[in-house]
Amino acid sequence: MQHIGSTAIQGITAKPIIDIAIGIDSLNDINDKLTSQLKTLGFIPMPRQMMEGRFILAKYTDDTCQVKTHYIHFVELEGSAWSDLLFFRDHLNQNQQARAEYAAIKQHAAEKYNHIEQYTDAKESFVKKIFSQR
Repeated sequence: MQHIGSTAIQGITAKPIIDIAIGIDSLNDINDKLTSQLKTLGFIPMPRQMMEGRFILAKYTDDTCQVKTHYIHFVELEGSAWSDLLFFRDHLNQNQQARAEYAAIKQHAAEKYNHIEQYTDAKESFVKKIFSQR
């Protein structure tokens, strides 16, 4: 289990949402029993729950599902998504220039877009650039 996302990057502005990566043997291990148990804790599978080798659930402040507080990203422990998430976090924590560039991109995207998918897409080329530095 690892703390990821912007709240895991030192000195960067972030939405008050905690992202947690949980490494598992296989995404095929995720079943109705597990998702049902997580629902009792308030975690709901995201509409685009299977993306980039991840199964994502979100926790909200209430039943209206308007304000998120947490994301759980199930990823294969030895898979590329696990490596990518940790590399990105660690790289930004160790590289002030990359961290500042990412913060500026996030700020611009937050001001320009209201939808999470557009916001995420606006950051994609920067994220891919960081991955290429491995």
